[in-house]
Amino acid sequence: MNINRIIVCTLAVLTLLISVTNVSALVIEKSLKQITIESDTIITGKVVNKESYRENGKIFTDVTVLVEENIKGKTENKIIVQVPGGVVGDIYAQVSDVPLFENNEDVLLFLKGNKVAGWNQGKYTISNDKIIGNDKSVTEFIDNIKQASAENGKKDAEISVASEKIDAGSAIRLPVYDPGFSSGPNDALTNIKSEGFEGTFPNSWKLSGKPTWCSTNFRFFSGKQSGWNACGGSGGVPAGGLYPNNMNSSMIYGPFSLVGATNASVTFNVWTDTELNFDKFLYMASTDGTSFYGNGISGNYTPWKSETFDLRNVYMLGDLHGQPNVWIAFIFKSDGSGQDYGTFLDDIHIQKDLTTSTAPHITNITPDSGSAKALELGSNIAAENSTQVTITGSNFGSLEGKAKFWRIGGISYNATIVSWTDSRIVAKVPGGISSYFKPDGTGNIQIIKDDGTPSDNYGNFRVTYSYNGARWPGSNVTYKINPNTPDTDGELAAVKAAANVWNNSGANFEFKYGGLSNKTSVSQDGENSIIWVNYDTGSIATTTTYWNMTDYNRIIENDLEFNDLTLNWDNAGSLTMMDVQTIATHELGHFLGFADMYGTADNAKIMNGYGSEGTIKRNLTKDDISGIKRIYGSKSIKVKYPNGQEIWVRGNTYTINWSSKGNLGPDVKIQLLKNKSVVEVVTSNTPNDGSYDWIVPSNRTAGNDYKIRVTSKSNSAYRDTSNKNFTIE
Repeated sequence: MNINRIIVCTLAVLTLLISVTNVSALVIEKSLKQITIESDTIITGKVVNKESYRENGKIFTDVTVLVEENIKGKTENKIIVQVPGGVVGDIYAQVSDVPLFENNEDVLLFLKGNKVAGWNQGKYTISNDKIIGNDKSVTEFIDNIKQASAENGKKDAEISVASEKIDAGSAIRLPVYDPGFSSGPNDALTNIKSEGFEGTFPNSWKLSGKPTWCSTNFRFFSGKQSGWNACGGSGGVPAGGLYPNNMNSSMIYGPFSLVGATNASVTFNVWTDTELNFDKFLYMASTDGTSFYGNGISGNYTPWKSETFDLRNVYMLGDLHGQPNVWIAFIFKSDGSGQDYGTFLDDIHIQKDLTTSTAPHITNITPDSGSAKALELGSNIAAENSTQVTITGSNFGSLEGKAKFWRIGGISYNATIVSWTDSRIVAKVPGGISSYFKPDGTGNIQIIKDDGTPSDNYGNFRVTYSYNGARWPGSNVTYKINPNTPDTDGELAAVKAAANVWNNSGANFEFKYGGLSNKTSVSQDGENSIIWVNYDTGSIATTTTYWNMTDYNRIIENDLEFNDLTLNWDNAGSLTMMDVQTIATHELGHFLGFADMYGTADNAKIMNGYGSEGTIKRNLTKDDISGIKRIYGSKSIKVKYPNGQEIWVRGNTYTINWSSKGNLGPDVKIQLLKNKSVVEVVTSNTPNDGSYDWIVPSNRTAGNDYKIRVTSKSNSAYRDTSNKNFTIE
């Protein structure tokens, strides 16, 4: 992100008021591989200091990080990361979607220069050797990063052995299991999967490689069969022969759950003879079915030996108990020369204990959708009128813990707890959150017990709209445009069209075009500017929101910048350019007070925080429309008099009264209805000022079933009729 984009108050303005800023941005979603490749350096470290300062009238914070590990690139032992926003004197600059840091926080950072790459996508918090938000261990996530950096577009579903720990020596084993485990199956544990190769094979094992694993009677430990690494598939050879060169065969079982388990293991008998240090037999585990970690044997390891693979202490992955999805793989790899007899397996047992889980478990969330409203700008604390949910389940604990709602990446916000019992939590949804699902397919709610134990599953809550806590005080705002991109001639019309999308939502709010702007940079100057800037902003477009520190619920200015250096703009549906109207419609949502949302259930919404070239999204969803109406109210006409049970006398004059909200045009039409049918046009055109004097015609038929209807001349969809009948006599 280019730091020049963060706008704060100028000194001249400070003589009049004290204000703060909030910046919202539409970003391009980055995969782990993309953000890894685009980053100059990737590090883990600890935040040891934060210092805010003013630079060219803007506020930034230098975050000092003590580097613990360089995952990519080289850095000094201590680095300074610059982020927009901070506090200098009485000025507070709050920047939405830019990562926030706390002193003594352990972090993993993707950096481009001295900036965090990908905004919030480039910062992860580390706690208890876990990456917060994706439930991976630090070592596993680092290995994923290294693999993402090394991979260059894998085209098939072959298994990636992400890490190997090979024992050197023809008869030397380095045990990695807990001595508390005995070799062979443990009668105290529950069997998940047993394989003796005596019956049908592969028997729910997934095989890959040519040749690959199969059942054979050439050598066995018990019964009459065992598994061998090189007799199945094309290129297979009879058991007892030498395995081929360049093998990569695997047999995989899973996924299975270790939720609630405190002990889990894989026991098996193995006979293996391979070319020492070059060919190897691997037994490994995975939590995603793709990247496997564990141990291996190379060389002569005969005769039959019993092995135990302790799933509480997997190389790189750590303790797998509590994981909802686990895979086990037996893999054989050979190089281009030198063969031996290979690996035979028998009596495989995958087991876990029967211990009842004490982790929280979510059963139901009611309601399962609603708005997420912040108390005020710069805060994610739930507003009083944010959605209140009831979460039921088990093992929440008697003491109050946390109900965390996901926003983006590893960032979650705490709900405001109303009540807490072991099986029922009532809470108000925090502001600024996203719907389910996260990129890993999990839900967006997790319960944390008071002792820090996380729930063994996630709950799903669909956010209809996310409100940042502030709105314009009136029912309209005037904006100006500098159509200064050289990419297209249609940007002016496209932005105006985007404004009209919101204007036509039915809400009591209107964007008013105020003419052309000559601004080429933005600042707090009383003008709501929309411009293109010729520098890399680090995002597609950015909206800066200003508010007074004495009123955190009132917006006083918005400015919008489109990134014109690294992106190309168009309004004709080009697949290789950003669509002006689509991006402008989203950013104008920030003008109104909406926050970004990043869940898969948010993809169709205008306020989805990701954008890309060729994406056309110019219409509001029902949730978008509901949001603006809830914040600003709806356009409406309301008949106030006569509204039921009045008695009007023919020949007399009476004043018809109505109220009007929103820009419904300068004039209205008034009609008289009898028994629900129009019987007279009182006036075909009168100013929409709320009153009209009418002389009741002396020849009007008497009756007690009359009503008055008032209709907007500009938009006939807006009209209202008396609630009840009145009488003419």
